[in-house]
Amino acid sequence: MSDYREVFLTKLEAKKTIIDAYKIKASSVFDMNELYESMNRWFEHKGYDWKELRYKHIDMPDGRKVTEIGWECTKKLDDYVSFVVTMGAQIVLTDVEVNLPNNVKKKMNKGSIESKFAAYLQKDVGIWEKKALGHLLGLIYEKILIRKRLEEYEKAMFAEIHTFFDEVRLYLQIR
Repeated sequence: MSDYREVFLTKLEAKKTIIDAYKIKASSVFDMNELYESMNRWFEHKGYDWKELRYKHIDMPDGRKVTEIGWECTKKLDDYVSFVVTMGAQIVLTDVEVNLPNNVKKKMNKGSIESKFAAYLQKDVGIWEKKALGHLLGLIYEKILIRKRLEEYEKAMFAEIHTFFDEVRLYLQIR
């Protein structure tokens, strides 16, 4: 920064957005239970604490099933930084039976899924509020001492979440 006053006027941000509103939208035949479980397993395998904040299911009179889900998945990167992924989805499905190779029949779902994701680094900036010169200490910590680490976290988490998106898109056969 060219002017030291910029540093002192910088506000410590608790969140650093990595992805603001990534959407996955598909209409196809798939197994919703299998997709749900595989997404859950992916987050658990990668070390996230997974919480389902919303689950609403409605059986419509015409046979369709409408489900809304909301997740928050948190991965602690160190004592100061966590990576958080939020997801909201609306799924509209009907049950179908699909013929697989070797005359095997499988119950699956036909319909649409629309999901929206956000991802961000969550920093524990509250620890600086309790200290004398806390704001200045926090700025020195973030802008000088761990700047490179924060940049690496951003890159790594961006790549990790895009791997997840690619796997979901592959499962839903989205190109």
